[in-house]
Amino acid sequence: MKIISAKEAKNSFGSFIDSAQKEPVMITKRDRPIGIFFSMQDVESLTRKNSATGSGFASGYVLADKGYDSDRFVAAITANQGIPVIPSKKNRKTPRALDKTRYKERNRVERLFQKLKHFMRVATRC
Repeated sequence: MKIISAKEAKNSFGSFIDSAQKEPVMITKRDRPIGIFFSMQDVESLTRKNSATGSGFASGYVLADKGYDSDRFVAAITANQGIPVIPSKKNRKTPRALDKTRYKERNRVERLFQKLKHFMRVATRC
């Protein structure tokens, strides 16, 4: 994978497009990755692989909050051999069972990302 800075991509956009046709290109800003560009052939081959397996995500536990409690979303998870860990909304007529210990893990991960965002804010002000 080729790595170029955002300034290089902006200044020489034509050669950037040519590079992206040959191999994936990662764009960095201040030595941090901000995007990856693929050719259409790469995107099509990735899409074909996903449609061949029939899943958009790996099977296992899918942790989400109440906002994702819809029959359609849960059906898509179970169709891909996933196990939904989503609390039921208040207005659901028949509440689903919830694995509370796994749901607590979702909260821990969410708090971790909030702390990382907070420290990023502090680190970029120096």
